[in-house]
Amino acid sequence: MSTKETETEAAAPKTSGWRDDLNKPVRQSIEFFSEQSNLTKEQQSQIKGWVVAGTNKESLSQFNHFAQELGLKAEKTVLSNQGYGIDDLQLKGFQPGSEDVYEKLSKIAKELDLALWQEVDDIKVGHGAINQNEITEGAFDPDLTDAVQADDINGDGIADPLFQLLASDPANGSYGVNAVGAWNQVSGQGVRVGVLDSFFDINHSDLQSAMPTSIDWDGDGVDDAVDANNNGIADVFEPEGFTYALGSNLWPVNNQRNRRQSHGTSVSGIAVGRINGESGIGIAPESEWLPFGALDRQFNWPLDDWPSEDFYNYADVVNNSWGSSGSINGTLRVGTPTDTANWETATAGAIQVVSAGNDRDPGNTTVLRGWDNTNNDNRTRRENIVVAATMRNGEVEQYSTPGATIFASAPVNGSNFRFEDSSGENANQQRTVTADVTDDPAIDGDPVMDGAPPNDNAGYVNGPTHTRFNGTSAAAPMVTGTIALMLEANPSLDWRNVQHILAQTSTKNGLIDSNGDGQLDAIDPNAGGNADDAAAAGTIEMRDTFTPRMNTTFRINDGHNTGWFQNGAGHWVSDSFGFGIVNAGAAVELASRWRRVAPERKVSTDSILANPFTIQEGNLGGLDSLNEAGSWEVDDHLSVEWVELNIKMDLEEQDEIMLAVQSPSGTRSVLMAPGGSDATPFPTRTSRNSFGERTFITNQFWGEDSRGEWSIEVLDTNADGDTARLSEASLDIFGTQAKGVTDFIPYLDPEKKLFELPKDYLQPIPKLQDLLNPILLSQPSDKLTSPLETEATNSLSPTLIEETMLI
Repeated sequence: MSTKETETEAAAPKTSGWRDDLNKPVRQSIEFFSEQSNLTKEQQSQIKGWVVAGTNKESLSQFNHFAQELGLKAEKTVLSNQGYGIDDLQLKGFQPGSEDVYEKLSKIAKELDLALWQEVDDIKVGHGAINQNEITEGAFDPDLTDAVQADDINGDGIADPLFQLLASDPANGSYGVNAVGAWNQVSGQGVRVGVLDSFFDINHSDLQSAMPTSIDWDGDGVDDAVDANNNGIADVFEPEGFTYALGSNLWPVNNQRNRRQSHGTSVSGIAVGRINGESGIGIAPESEWLPFGALDRQFNWPLDDWPSEDFYNYADVVNNSWGSSGSINGTLRVGTPTDTANWETATAGAIQVVSAGNDRDPGNTTVLRGWDNTNNDNRTRRENIVVAATMRNGEVEQYSTPGATIFASAPVNGSNFRFEDSSGENANQQRTVTADVTDDPAIDGDPVMDGAPPNDNAGYVNGPTHTRFNGTSAAAPMVTGTIALMLEANPSLDWRNVQHILAQTSTKNGLIDSNGDGQLDAIDPNAGGNADDAAAAGTIEMRDTFTPRMNTTFRINDGHNTGWFQNGAGHWVSDSFGFGIVNAGAAVELASRWRRVAPERKVSTDSILANPFTIQEGNLGGLDSLNEAGSWEVDDHLSVEWVELNIKMDLEEQDEIMLAVQSPSGTRSVLMAPGGSDATPFPTRTSRNSFGERTFITNQFWGEDSRGEWSIEVLDTNADGDTARLSEASLDIFGTQAKGVTDFIPYLDPEKKLFELPKDYLQPIPKLQDLLNPILLSQPSDKLTSPLETEATNSLSPTLIEETMLI
């Protein structure tokens, strides 16, 4: 099996047909939305327009003529080709017509070498705030073990500490992101944090001063932060959402579809909230705040508001605590071509932090939508940093969506109460303290019961602070804030270098060194629960089988074991936690002396399964319970970062399939897992015996050597006689070229006491000469210095040293 290695920064060679030059996710989305039969009944009722695209002006003109003859009305708005990957691509929008007209125009488009598809109203909703009902105010308690407690903000008799800011303390069952450990070096100053979310209370005392007063969006030297009305806020931000008065047509408080102003406010407070003694504190409290209220500006196609390239080029890191609504768990969510192109624009600009989603178990619904996977998210990219949610004790939150794309986690549940137990007498239990829409707490009456004025509470609670914000929406901004701190320490970091640092410094929640040899090797028996009480036992486990021993949800059984396992390079990783809970203190310390990794390279395999492989039915069991469908032999040495599986599938029920890729080191990464509650095929065409293309990605082979045999393994876990097939599978392996030193060099200062580092960094230090040779090779030939003569030993990056750039 031959493979081809390329440097990903180099321009891809041109292939025949303009569609081949589209960004791959955009091309896949166009193929999906071109077929009417792929759309669900709900999507068919939400079609907002048709789009035709191509590179030939004459063909587009002819298509426009035919469309007019068939009675279609063209949109006057010029559609942007931003994010599609072809500079001379032209797009034209039309108001939708009948199915018959679409079929006729589809044939015409094919004859003219054009693409025609339907844009669907894919509403974005926040990933968080599941059970908000308390009035609160922030409090900071730097030591949760002493007699002095945090303030009881809402008077319910329970302290409300900002636990997430503190260092992890596994011995006392408390995990945090250790922002305080970074604050002695950085505060986020000078770093631009974008928050793409709902509208915001941009007059909030924690946020208003965080907005920049001088902005040059396009780099032309002209200040774009005009304040024409002299209210202290740059006019460019004002459309993104004040706290509008009750009854304002800009803020329909009683319209639940649009009532999300508090979501964006709470998310922003976790990331960048100022230290002012009034409410919550953000992870990076001196960062600049760039709000963009896209979630409340998405209902006017083709004028849907999405940030421009200028926004993403100006921002350093952008938080995305949102996802698509109305989806079915366990099935692929395909973004429309416009949405997909928008996400390509975002990914090409700033570092993107994405919440994993709250679809492990819907919990707050009466309909069991089932077990989902982050690879079903249409925004899945290796450039993204996907964040899961945990409880303060380190257990996974019951709703946090698992998957091989998760990179890190953060704790959002200060009480450790599970949602099944968080109602009634437990309704006052703390989650995460953060900002909320500022309103008048004196106005809180029931107009029906007591004739009081309507409640003006446009936020989650009355008052400016909320203690029960949660969901992966709360976890993502903790990581966004951590990255802002890292970028202040080292502004040269890009998404790849940030990922390397997070992979090496995140805390492995629930793992212990059971025999004192400096290696993590077991689950803490008291992690997340009480080992003496079976009913209160924790749910953290090792993944030494695919069958789960623990149940992390309360309404359905786990689809598969999402516990910790160690890959072939020594990294501990989990479908629930990624590389673990972020440790901002350790990440900043390492970032401050970081050497950039070598340029990203890609090894691509040939396609296998030209003759479709029929998936066998069977029971999920041990790690060897899947059946091998095919394999590739890779000759090249890469230190692996990400692996993408490109494959065509014909599945009658996609939520029954367990699919994994095995590396030459023997590591198995689950890319598709059983679960869900809907018999949805893939592709979702009404006619069967057709294949659809999917791309799965994983970071769980991080640091392994790519050379050797890779295989794809699969099982249909429901013996119901369904036919499921795979075809045309290939791998793209991304990483750095390896030359005798892997990228998993352990932490070199195990005696350092500034931060509590996980014990898996206290591994035997490589011999100095083993490290010295590649270092000498990478330095300028006119000035070779020995680490013994300088402080080079202490500044060695725990990354691949070959081809690094010294900074």
